[in-house]
Amino acid sequence: MKYLEDADLMYEIILSKGKGYLTEKGKNYLYLIASNCIWKKKYSYKDYDDMYDVMMHSYMLMLQSWKTFDEEKYKYAMPYFTELFKRGCTKGYYFIRDRKNYTYEFPSQVSVNKCFYL
Repeated sequence: MKYLEDADLMYEIILSKGKGYLTEKGKNYLYLIASNCIWKKKYSYKDYDDMYDVMMHSYMLMLQSWKTFDEEKYKYAMPYFTELFKRGCTKGYYFIRDRKNYTYEFPSQVSVNKCFYL
């Protein structure tokens, strides 16, 4: 599915709120928004791994906060979730920019005493 109607998204969100969990179709709709929006900014990222990391960070944010959509306040659901995705992209971009090390040098010595196992 490449095209999404706003009425279909609104229906799935309202149905999911009634059921208490997000339906599979609703998850697919949110993923479709995420995958279509990320390609518009694909040249902003250093490589495709960063782009997919940011996309998944934003998608997880949408999955966590889909219940916050108020159907009585908003007439359309797609602009709400697109804005939520864009804000998640910004958070994800700053997260990976501060956390990732872009040097591809391997450490010369590895100490066994400093290894941590989770």
